[in-house]
Amino acid sequence: MQLSETRFVKIEGTTVTASVNTAAEAKHAAKEVRQKKREFAHIKRGLLRQKKAAAHRVSQAQRKRDRKEGFLSRVRSAFATVASFTGAYGRGSAIMDLPRIERECAATDEILHNLDAVLIQIEGKLLHHS
Repeated sequence: MQLSETRFVKIEGTTVTASVNTAAEAKHAAKEVRQKKREFAHIKRGLLRQKKAAAHRVSQAQRKRDRKEGFLSRVRSAFATVASFTGAYGRGSAIMDLPRIERECAATDEILHNLDAVLIQIEGKLLHHS
């Protein structure tokens, strides 16, 4: 998802700043901050969905299957072994993805918190300029 352009709000890393001089600019900046909050909330929901899927893949990779005696269980075991070879890359990447996804979630949380702080400051300036 591509983030929308803003005139008054700047996001660098996790730092959020806004520069307004008039009440009209403050109103427009408040709208921009609210839009950015919606965009980052959407990104966070996607990250949480990815995290849930990656955790599910990790738990499936770590789960041990019951071993039963008999011909069908051996055939099933052979297919599971072949499937584990083909899916090994996906499971390994799921284990590696979890820390990256958690870092991105933390950064998104920090940006959302900073957007809230900037919105409070803008609303305070708007009250002051009115």
